[in-house]
Amino acid sequence: MGETTRIGRHEVRYEADTGFIHIANDGTTDEVEAAAILDTLGRYADVNSKDDALFIIADVRKSSPVTPKARNVYVRRMPACETYVVLFGAPIVIRVVFKLLVKALSVTSPRKFVSDAVVDEAEARRWLTEQRRAYLARKGRSSGEQRHKMTG
Repeated sequence: MGETTRIGRHEVRYEADTGFIHIANDGTTDEVEAAAILDTLGRYADVNSKDDALFIIADVRKSSPVTPKARNVYVRRMPACETYVVLFGAPIVIRVVFKLLVKALSVTSPRKFVSDAVVDEAEARRWLTEQRRAYLARKGRSSGEQRHKMTG
């Protein structure tokens, strides 16, 4: 299905068939882990450099709030490309922290950052698929052309 990177108790997996990056958070994310996650996203941004966009689905069912230092790392070091992120399984405290992080990103960066939080993975995949389809339509390409570029 794709390349997987373990970062502490977290997992980041690139799904070549969908163009999504799947992040499974398991516990609190500290600043070292946040930096490693962003480094991994940067590698995937390089893979996807012609589109200049990341499509991220985050499983936060086992997540604890991100530390303040880690939030600062995310705000300072997010890849400079359009980013689409959907969380699923987030308790209210995670959703609130995520909204604050998104707000900070919108204030500190001109890049487009689109996000949502939904109940389950199926809904998250539907949302992200629609975002990706709209993005590719704006760029004048189909999903099939994009998958071929990334795998071929």
